[in-house]
Amino acid sequence: MSHILNLNKNYNIDLYKYTKISIGYRIGHSGYIDFITPEDFINNSNVVYGYDYDGRLFVSVLYSENGGQPKVMTLFQRYDDTPQFFVTCGKTFVHSNNVVSHSFTADKPLPQLIENFYTLINNKQVDVIDEVWDLELENYKATTYHCELVVV
Repeated sequence: MSHILNLNKNYNIDLYKYTKISIGYRIGHSGYIDFITPEDFINNSNVVYGYDYDGRLFVSVLYSENGGQPKVMTLFQRYDDTPQFFVTCGKTFVHSNNVVSHSFTADKPLPQLIENFYTLINNKQVDVIDEVWDLELENYKATTYHCELVVV
């Protein structure tokens, strides 16, 4: 298996720079790798990667928003026979609980959430703009959150 996760021609993650963890036969109730917690981050790491029992790759980050409690976001290979198809799970930055599915190809732009994930890994911080529906204004309200990698 390659140690480079190619998101597209401009975004690559060198997995060998980070801590590899073993999750054994653990799996989320939905079949997702959605159970990584801060306790899974070993050796003072804030980025970990590994493979599940089917050989699906995952990369998880441990981060905080505006200095709050640590959160985990995981990007993982959805199907063992489709190495370029990834999804996110868990709290995917700020208020979004959405799952983002994306098939990585060299010339396809990244969804903003995955670009933020990449930026967080490489720059150790990223400012994320979150839009939440405001019932009083009857419109979306944009808020900027400063996200940075943390160690627990």
